[in-house]
Amino acid sequence: ALGLLSVKRMMTDTTDGIEGLSTAVFVFSSLALGTLFGASIYKWFTERFGSWQLQAGRVDRTHRKKPTKK
Repeated sequence: ALGLLSVKRMMTDTTDGIEGLSTAVFVFSSLALGTLFGASIYKWFTERFGSWQLQAGRVDRTHRKKPTKK
């Protein structure tokens, strides 16, 4: 959607179109760099602290709340 809006603006008003397109490129570049830096920081933490790793997944049965009786 961002790309289509920027192309539409570029066709109607060149200044606004270039500004919108450069903003979109900046945002996506920032996301990519943030992902790369985050991955390297995560790798450093896992190598530094051994087997410690961030994990996403289901909660074990031992961590679930017990059902309440009515």
